[in-house]
Amino acid sequence: MNKNLETVSIIILLFGIPLVALASANAVTDTSFWFLKISVHNLWEPLVERGPSTPSVFDIVQSCVAVIMTFVVVRFLAQYFELNLKSFMRIGLFHWAFFPLVIIAPFILALPNFFARLLFGLPLPSDAVSGQSAALSITFLLAILVPIQEELIWRGLGVTLLEKRGLSSSTIIMGLSLGFMLAHLPSDIGILRPLALAPAAYILTWMRLRSGGIVWSFLFHAVGNGVISIGPFSSAVYKFVFGT
Repeated sequence: MNKNLETVSIIILLFGIPLVALASANAVTDTSFWFLKISVHNLWEPLVERGPSTPSVFDIVQSCVAVIMTFVVVRFLAQYFELNLKSFMRIGLFHWAFFPLVIIAPFILALPNFFARLLFGLPLPSDAVSGQSAALSITFLLAILVPIQEELIWRGLGVTLLEKRGLSSSTIIMGLSLGFMLAHLPSDIGILRPLALAPAAYILTWMRLRSGGIVWSFLFHAVGNGVISIGPFSSAVYKFVFGT
């Protein structure tokens, strides 16, 4: 098979993993919570209650199960393609640029998005206007669950599959960065969201290739997402960019 076609096929496969994991998580959580609903109705109501910016217990459990299902699917695919799952889940080699990149990860993730909004006159997220931090549950989702799932799929399985097919580092970085960017559609700022993610997508894939494991890319992802969810940080950066 042509290598370009193989690359596209693998990226399409990676797009499908979260869908399979979420469908499996829905089946597990919906069945479990349905049982609670018909058996202990008083317990059901608080479990599914959502606030304006706070997910319900049901949402958190469902997200946790989705991450577990993602690991199951990735493990199955690793066995199918005869890959060593442990090889890309290790810490890997250290590079002098890793530590400073992790420290400035929130700015690398936030600033392109901020400038895109400024350029096109798009509204600010509510946390940037109010300066209020996201609920702890939201921070947990963004800083832990999302990075685990996305790093397993894109920098874990994705990079390993493409490396096994003998693709160059530049091709892997280009292909997976583009796939990762497009995976964040739809968004409140449309195609600007994937474009704003370009620097982070490049760095995450580069860290995985340079280290040989997903731990450093996970740290970059987790620190970036986690700090951005802190309202006062987002508000200060937005006000600096927008001058208001």
